[in-house]
Amino acid sequence: MRFQYSSTMAVFLVLLLAMTVVVIEGVIRCDTTAKEREMIVEDALGNLRESQDFQVIQGTLTFNHRQIGNPAGRYGTVSFPTWSQPLGLCKSTTFNQTSPIPFSFCNIAFTLGPRDAIVWLGCTPPPAAYFSIRSYVAFRFSPSVWFPAAELGDPANHMTLNSTGGPEDPFEKTTMVFSTGDRETARHVKRAFAKAGFPRGSSNLDVIPAELARFRERQETAFWVQDKSDAFAWQFRVSQFEDPEAAEAYFDQTWPVYFLRARPEYEKRGAKPIPRPEARPRGTGQDEAYLHPSLDKLEEEIIVAYASKGSKLSYRFPMDHIVPDIERCLTDPQYAPIFKPVPAWHFPGWPSCDWFSADALYTGLPDTTDLSALTFPTNRTFVVMGVNQPRLQKSIYSNLMLTAVAHFEDPAHSVNLTATELQGSASMFAPEVSRKRWD
Repeated sequence: MRFQYSSTMAVFLVLLLAMTVVVIEGVIRCDTTAKEREMIVEDALGNLRESQDFQVIQGTLTFNHRQIGNPAGRYGTVSFPTWSQPLGLCKSTTFNQTSPIPFSFCNIAFTLGPRDAIVWLGCTPPPAAYFSIRSYVAFRFSPSVWFPAAELGDPANHMTLNSTGGPEDPFEKTTMVFSTGDRETARHVKRAFAKAGFPRGSSNLDVIPAELARFRERQETAFWVQDKSDAFAWQFRVSQFEDPEAAEAYFDQTWPVYFLRARPEYEKRGAKPIPRPEARPRGTGQDEAYLHPSLDKLEEEIIVAYASKGSKLSYRFPMDHIVPDIERCLTDPQYAPIFKPVPAWHFPGWPSCDWFSADALYTGLPDTTDLSALTFPTNRTFVVMGVNQPRLQKSIYSNLMLTAVAHFEDPAHSVNLTATELQGSASMFAPEVSRKRWD
C-alpha cells in the first residue's frame, strides 16, 4: 500500500452567473453570428492592409481529438501553412520515440518577427470549469533544437479574459485575442478592429516579452537552423464542460486565425518592445497545516483497514509541488521538472516544461524517492490520500491520473478521477473525516 497527495489544477474560484441571451448558430452558441464576425475581421484586416505594414496569412485554430495531456481537458492549437514558415521547421518539430508521446508539432509551431502578430476573433466556449489562452516558446535552439514548451506569462482565463459578456459572463461570448511583442503593432491591431466596430474592451493582448523571446531577425532566411529563432505556439485549454454535447460541438469548430507578418519597411522602423507583464500572485495565503490531524487520522484508518485484509504498508511517500522555473525552462536544455529521469525504469527523462500553465499546480515525486519500489504488481494496492482542493474553494477543479509508463497518457492504460468523483471517498475508511468539507 502506498500514499501520495493528490494533484490539483489550482486556478482560482469562479462564480458562474446567469448567462445572457445568445445566438444559436448551427451547432454552437454565441452572441454573434459567423457572418457578423467575418464582416468585422474583413473590415479590420482591410484597415491593416491599407497601412501596407503587414502581409496577412490565414491559418486555423482547432482542438485536438487525440487523447493527450490532462484527460480532464482538451487543447486548441493554431496552425499556419508550411510555406509561411522557414524550411526545416516541420521536420525539427516532430518528436521521435525518445519522448513520452511521439507526436508531430508540424505547422502548429510558428516563428515570429519582433513586429509580427497573431490574431483570433471568435467565441468563447460553452460553460466549463476553466478555459485559457496563452502563447508559448515551443522550440528553441541552444545550440541544437529542444522543446522547452514554456509559457511566456500568465494566461488569459475565463476570469480575466475580455469579451462582449464582461467579467461576469465569459461563456459563449465574442472575444479577440492577439499576440505580439511590439507596442506599435498592438495599437495598430486594436485600432483596426475598433474601427471595424469591435469593442475595444473585448480585446486581449497576449504579450510576447522581448526579454524572454527570440524573434526571427531575417525573414528571407531559407532554413530555420540558420535563423535559430524561437518557434512559438498557442495553447487554448478548456476543461470540464457542463454539457458534453455542447463541448463536442465547440471542439468540432475550425476557427480562422491570422498571422500579420510585418513588411520589411515597417520592420526597419524598429521594434518598440512591450515590457514583460507582472505575474499574478499564486495561492490564497491560507495555510493548510490545520488539516494535518485529520489527514493523520485518515492514514491510520487506511493502514488498519488493509491490515485487517492481510496487507501491510510497503512504501509511503509524500508528493512535492511542481512549479517550473520558466526562465530556466528557456535557458537550460537539460532542465526536466515534469518528466525527471528514472534509471530504475530505464527512463532517461525529458527536458521540457511540457506546456505548464501559471494557472496550474502539479504534484510529483520528490527527488529523494526510491522509484525502484514503485512497481505495481497485482498483489499491491495503490492508495492516494490528500485534500480535495475544490471543496476548499482553492481551485476550480482537480483531477488525479495514474498512467502506465509504457503507454503514457493512453486512456486504455490510465485511470483518471476528478474531484467530484473523489468527494466523500474518505468515508470508506474514516466517516468522521469524510464529513469535513474538504473531503
